[in-house]
Amino acid sequence: MQSETKLYNFNNTPIEPADGESVESFYVNIPKDHVAMANSGDFIVPPTPPGIPNFTEPAIQRGLAVLAKVRDEAGEVVGFASELEVFPEDGLERADAAWDTHWTIILPGRGTVFLHQIECTPESGPMIMGPVMETGKDWVGDVTFVTSVGPLANGRGRIAGGTGEFEKVSGSFVEIARTTKFTAAGEMHLTPIELRLFKENA
Repeated sequence: MQSETKLYNFNNTPIEPADGESVESFYVNIPKDHVAMANSGDFIVPPTPPGIPNFTEPAIQRGLAVLAKVRDEAGEVVGFASELEVFPEDGLERADAAWDTHWTIILPGRGTVFLHQIECTPESGPMIMGPVMETGKDWVGDVTFVTSVGPLANGRGRIAGGTGEFEKVSGSFVEIARTTKFTAAGEMHLTPIELRLFKENA
């Protein structure tokens, strides 16, 4: 993480390894690594590419699905991932709104990692999205959010399973999102999203 960014971790979720944990991180740069995103069409961030079907059916209207390339520490593309989110029934208007997120990371030749977390970013609304919606002007800055707040007691997400070399791996993870731009058109620059895995029996 570059030193000039300001870190927000309102839940004080631990982002450094404990004794016995090994760390491996994967990165997604948005929009550079973005492939597609689907939602209801009513979100501040629009579905892409244009023409992708919206989640209009009642059972999935609160859902969001992202497909993206995945990079390693050296910046090389090593796989791809899906991020599936389900937002609360009352939306994201509350500062303490939290939601379920499921990541699937596919690493050809190595295997697959399944991750589950609960996310909450109370600072991002008043700091970034609210002013953009109110003024219609783009936001440009450099802030980093630790978005993970559970379901583990310490606030981390959990490694839910895997295949290949990850089949027997257990542990936890955190999502750390560096945000540098958000436009009035809903384009978000996350440079990068880091999925930091803490493996306990690797």
